[in-house]
Amino acid sequence: MLGVLELVVYALSSRCISNNVFTKGGVMNDIKQEVFDKDKLDFAIFCIENVAKKLNQNPRDTYDALTKKSNILMSYIVPSYDVLHTQGKEYITNDIISFMREKGVKV
Repeated sequence: MLGVLELVVYALSSRCISNNVFTKGGVMNDIKQEVFDKDKLDFAIFCIENVAKKLNQNPRDTYDALTKKSNILMSYIVPSYDVLHTQGKEYITNDIISFMREKGVKV
């Protein structure tokens, strides 16, 4: 079973456009899609883990809610990185949970 890190790497790497895609084991080369740097990868994992903790969920279930059930990870969290990462943990977590509710994702 894949962990949260592997799932996020998979989600981000499926949209990666650079020569450097981060994986658990290091860096894969020669992938031509969109750039996702280590900071965005770390931030995505941070968001998933903290939302899961606040909702008393398994991070895998939170990942599924943010990807398979809603696409919030790729349509909101990653594109909003520049703004969101400047906020505190509580604000980010509450904002994502609020957005999930707004989009009809069961939390």
